[in-house]
Amino acid sequence: MTALKSLSKTVLLGSFVCLALTHSALAQGPVLAVSPSALFFNYVVGSNTAVSSQAITVTANDGSSTAAVVSASISYSSGGPTGWLLIPSPSGAPGLTVPASVNVYLINTQNLSVGTYSATIVLGYSGADPSSPTTIAVTLTVSPAGSGGTGGNPYETITATPSSLAFSYSAGGAAPAAQALTVTVGDGMPFTVATVTNDGNAWLTAVISSTNTVSVTVSATILSPGTYTGTVTLTAPGAVAQVPVTLTVGGVGLSVNPTQLSFTIPQNYGFGAPMTIQVTSSPSSTITVSGTSDNNWLVVDTPTAQTPATVTIRANDSSLPQGSYMGSVTIETSPANAVTIPVSLTVGPPAMLSLAPASLSFTYTVGNAIPPFQTTNVKSLTGAVQPFSVSSSTSDGAAWLSATATSPTPGVVNVSVNPAILAAGSYSGVVSVLPSAAGSSAQPIAVSLTVLPPPTPVVSAVVSSASYVGGTVAPGEFVTLFGAALGPAALTTPPAGTYPTTLGGTTVTFGGLAAPILYVSATQTTVQVPYGIAIGQTVLSVQYNGVFSSLMTLNSAPAFPGFFTSNFSGKGQIAALNQDYSLNSPSNPAARGSVIILYGTGEGATTPVSVEGRITSTIPPFPQTQLPVSVTFQGLSAVLQYVGETPGAVSGLLQVNAVVPATASPGPSVPVQISINGQFSPTGTTVSIK
Repeated sequence: MTALKSLSKTVLLGSFVCLALTHSALAQGPVLAVSPSALFFNYVVGSNTAVSSQAITVTANDGSSTAAVVSASISYSSGGPTGWLLIPSPSGAPGLTVPASVNVYLINTQNLSVGTYSATIVLGYSGADPSSPTTIAVTLTVSPAGSGGTGGNPYETITATPSSLAFSYSAGGAAPAAQALTVTVGDGMPFTVATVTNDGNAWLTAVISSTNTVSVTVSATILSPGTYTGTVTLTAPGAVAQVPVTLTVGGVGLSVNPTQLSFTIPQNYGFGAPMTIQVTSSPSSTITVSGTSDNNWLVVDTPTAQTPATVTIRANDSSLPQGSYMGSVTIETSPANAVTIPVSLTVGPPAMLSLAPASLSFTYTVGNAIPPFQTTNVKSLTGAVQPFSVSSSTSDGAAWLSATATSPTPGVVNVSVNPAILAAGSYSGVVSVLPSAAGSSAQPIAVSLTVLPPPTPVVSAVVSSASYVGGTVAPGEFVTLFGAALGPAALTTPPAGTYPTTLGGTTVTFGGLAAPILYVSATQTTVQVPYGIAIGQTVLSVQYNGVFSSLMTLNSAPAFPGFFTSNFSGKGQIAALNQDYSLNSPSNPAARGSVIILYGTGEGATTPVSVEGRITSTIPPFPQTQLPVSVTFQGLSAVLQYVGETPGAVSGLLQVNAVVPATASPGPSVPVQISINGQFSPTGTTVSIK
């Protein structure tokens, strides 16, 4: 009793409810054993969350199943409230054969005031000595509003973040991804997790995936479309938290554009310009399309398709008198999952113009030049000259179609498209040609547009922009990529003095590092290798208009030097300046013993550190290579006055100031090589010496 009083004081201080259970055992015959030996509950005044029940496992202490719970009674302490405990049948007693579970519930909490209460549960059972029932002492602590949670530890709390979860699933789609609950128990005690669904189906699962994380998943494929709810219950020794879960199960989500169609055709014209409906769904699904109309004028050219799809609809006014007609198009994945689009037809006065051709087709690839305009010739069917005007509309509502008229007849209509605003897909529109005569009908020019996705970039070679030798790249080196779909069809250069990492829709990366771009085109692009690439190997990727090339693995070295040449071939006369800054050439050779300035790339890292895409300062100290360098003329070593970045130029442009050896033989094509860190430039590069 002393221990119970002490516990009660502790519970009051911590504002927790306690349910203490004790039991006695008989020395002979099958008697009841109750586990666990202690359970704790708490109620906070005004709480709108039910206190979870707790289960007591009841067994025969000799392991037999001959004992059975045959009665359960509850007595409350004198002078206190009653009716706050419940042991329902059949989950508790009477008549339950052991081993079994007895659930104890706290009820009628709205009648309780702050304080500590006690009760006794007596379980009677059959057996050798039924005169010794099991007695369970119950203590209830009611705490003031806002004072905390429930449990045996008066200071324990348990919380979950987020406080609710929502899942959605579309029939035939991928299963919803698992969601995580972060669980915090105030005193660090372990917790358990359980789930329940309101509909009784086992679609909700929760497991403890780490010390403080619960992974929650749903199995929506077993459910029909609708909204479902469930609960994840987190229980610590002295606290309980509940997280509501909502699952929305839908059919295939169909989306159509446009949501209605309208045809206008001259009388006895036959088929007017076709119109299209763009259909998308999540997930991709097979659709069927059907049409109905008064007088059967509506024709569906695409009765079935796989989304995303383009559905073509036509109207035929043959044999119809002038007037207005109605119809509809139904697109469905099943009768229970359908979209209906209203379609109208206006049959006007007979045609007065001849249009040739009466239909036009354009094709455009994303990133390429916009296709040129096309022309329709317009003639009069009445023999009289007729002025006319034009207007345009599109099935999808986007303003990609336009037209201009050269009127009167005989005249022309120039039709243009601006597909750059469109995603890949098929589109349709109508250019309406309207004679100026009163009461005349507009006549359609059917326009179809196919927008193709950008092609996949293909890299066929990566070479030094100086030597045109490939296979290896170095930090800061200028390299040229050859291939297809590397950029826009036309050569594109950035504004002077800038070297962006995205140009013309193209981005190039080495090991994930974006490279500054000097120029781009579809077949040839030059960039600067970032200084931060890994040495040994690096991975090249090209992205153009959102489409990625295959990854290409390249060797990477500390240095990979090469000289720029005058003919841009990597061979022959080096792009060099004489000591007086005049261009070195066979007609203007450098004197022996004079300084000659050579230009190249691939020198690697520098000190001070260079940054790719930046202009090298014209104020010393100038960045110079960190690696050992040598230059030879006809195999003769030259004295080097400077080896580093070119001041005022973009980083990566190597400048070498070398003294021409006095013993070198004069000539128009004296071989010159540079070695950096033991890596030699290719042979075949020369200067002129006198």
